[in-house]
Amino acid sequence: MILGVSLASAAGCADLGISNPFESSPAATHSQLLGIGLPAGMELSAQHCARTTGSDGQPQGMETAYGQADRMQVAQSLFSSMQGAGWNLRMSLRKADRIMLAFESGNRLAVISLSSQTVYSCVAEIWVSEKLPDGSSLNLLPLRGEGSQSGGFGGGPGGGFESSGPATGGGFETPDGGGTPPPVGTSESWGSSSGSGLQERPL
Repeated sequence: MILGVSLASAAGCADLGISNPFESSPAATHSQLLGIGLPAGMELSAQHCARTTGSDGQPQGMETAYGQADRMQVAQSLFSSMQGAGWNLRMSLRKADRIMLAFESGNRLAVISLSSQTVYSCVAEIWVSEKLPDGSSLNLLPLRGEGSQSGGFGGGPGGGFESSGPATGGGFETPDGGGTPPPVGTSESWGSSSGSGLQERPL
């Protein structure tokens, strides 16, 4: 019997019809809202996503991604991927351990908040919606979509992102270890030396 179990284990879970709970699905590394693949090391949290369809027939809502990745590199990767997908950068700001990006594509807007959960991990909150016409009234209807909005991720008890708190990682005050921020009014950039990379404007 022991020999049989050993042989079955060697054959792999797939042969037994048992799925591997630690294997990431392709959908977990692709943003449905942005229409792009996520940066390396990042994946979506199924419990912290809420999507719906706008009047233009396009998906809108909120997605949360997390992973062991540097937020600066995540920002640059998102910038490059979204440019390739037809999104235009409209805002890029950084304060302390948070980066805020805003993009526009036709009649759609995307706002992305990146924050450092630890020295080398990142939480990204992605919001996408169609543009509202001039003179629109404020309408704060809650999103209804995938995800129970409960539970957490990112490690052991109390060590991860919790939906009961700010979804963009508020409460995580760990510095990113990137050195002293540049003086107010200056900017820093990374990416290509030709100036086409993402450029920050610290607050």
